Amino acid sequence: MRKIAFILLALAFSNPLFAEDKKPTEKRNFTIDDSFLIKGVGGPKISPDGKWIAYGVTTTVLEEDESYYRIWLVPAAGGEATPLTAKGQASWGPKWSKDGKALFPFRPR
Repeated sequence: MRKIAFILLALAFSNPLFAEDKKPTEKRNFTIDDSFLIKGVGGPKISPDGKWIAYGVTTTVLEEDESYYRIWLVPAAGGEATPLTAKGQASWGPKWSKDGKALFPFRPR
């Protein structure tokens, strides 16, 4: 379980998904709008063979007043994360097949 937590933290701080496009030039106070820029990472599921980790990232779009959950896949040994679901499409809770050859995102009807 510690390995999963470490990998998720490493992803959060190294993945360009979480990188800010611009760097602030001066210090300022944290605002309510800033809280919407924070992405939630959770629900890690390790593949049965232990080679892959599927996880979800929640992004809130203030202008749309919506939150989106997107499923990502990353090699357990480290490497580039790949999005598995489209931006803006509702899906969550990835689940591996018993043989580990397929990953099924839950999609609401």
